Amino acid sequence: MATCNRLGIPTLCVHLGSDVAATDERVVVARVARALGELLASIPRVTLALENMIRASVCRQPWSLRTLSRILDAVDSPRLKVCVDVCHAYIAEFDLAGDGLGDMMSVLAREVGWHRVAGVHVSDSATAHGSKCEGHANIGDGLIPLNAFRSVLRSPLLGSVPYYLETPAYSPARPAYYPAIGGWEARRRVAEWDFLERLVCMSSHEWGVREKDEVAMYRRERERCEMAIRNLLRGEMWAVVDRGAGIQEAFREMRQQGRARAAKIRWVRQKRDGDGEEEQEKTPTKRRHSDYYAGLEAAASSPSSFTSLGGYTLRRRIKAES
Repeated sequence: MATCNRLGIPTLCVHLGSDVAATDERVVVARVARALGELLASIPRVTLALENMIRASVCRQPWSLRTLSRILDAVDSPRLKVCVDVCHAYIAEFDLAGDGLGDMMSVLAREVGWHRVAGVHVSDSATAHGSKCEGHANIGDGLIPLNAFRSVLRSPLLGSVPYYLETPAYSPARPAYYPAIGGWEARRRVAEWDFLERLVCMSSHEWGVREKDEVAMYRRERERCEMAIRNLLRGEMWAVVDRGAGIQEAFREMRQQGRARAAKIRWVRQKRDGDGEEEQEKTPTKRRHSDYYAGLEAAASSPSSFTSLGGYTLRRRIKAES
């Protein structure tokens, strides 16, 4: 909060922690409310938004919207609000695919209060209602009906409350800061955001007529972006080798871009940090991979050897071993 205050950021969204030993919710609410009150008194201007969470197996506090409303009542500060996560609300509290939508809107209106909602996190859920683990999914790919999103986000009671798209990237294990892949990830996200905007802004009659066409168009655009990402991920390694870079340099570059496969990442780390004792502890598979890539590195360091191998042959050998 102090950093937000220095940077002029008006609102900070936080997840409350857990205490596996706590059993009395009233005691927990009182303790958390007291700590939050002291925090708000010590740092001015910044609004703190508490996000509703699911009840994990090691956490006795689900931090539901109802529980958060009790904390807000205890603190009674205009700078303490909630951030409603639709996915978490579906998993932990309200079956938005059934009759839970009305209950959720009632809790927001009567217990939390619309004026105490700072923002809405929007994502579909890959995890069923009542589970103990979260699973964010892209809009339309999960278990929450599209009409549930329409009902929540079109509510006039939300007024100018912002909502944020909190859905996973297509390649979360390979960070999108690689420029080409990052560009297609951005296009994919824009397509999802545009679909969400149309989902929210269309009238009931217009959405009823165009729903199938809108969903189909959204899926086609996403598939186009995902296919481009898959092609880039498949072709990245061969493109690096075709530039004539040494194998060690190629692996270092791919690791920095977050695209290397697990076996190659292990080899780079062993090459960087390895010593005699670690070499003895390697499994036969790890030793075989390390020896092979070390041989390729030596071959690639010599222009004549690289030419005699040929780019195509070298690619085939790497692909066969990966």
